[in-house]
Amino acid sequence: MSTSLFEMEPPAGPPKDILGAGMAVLAGFALDAEEELLSSLKDVIERSPFRNMVTLGEFRMSVAMSNCNSLG
Repeated sequence: MSTSLFEMEPPAGPPKDILGAGMAVLAGFALDAEEELLSSLKDVIERSPFRNMVTLGEFRMSVAMSNCNSLG
């Protein structure tokens, strides 16, 4: 018994967890590029180290950030 192209199941994509409208975590999506991504991230952090911002009330924010944008 042969199966028509249109009766076949679609190929499975990467597993994803839906977070909300238009948002999802694609588990394992970038694993093939992991070394290149980590190397690039290290370059960005060397040029713009992580820093904790301070609010107008002079409270130190708990989240550290880096920025490689010309406006950052």
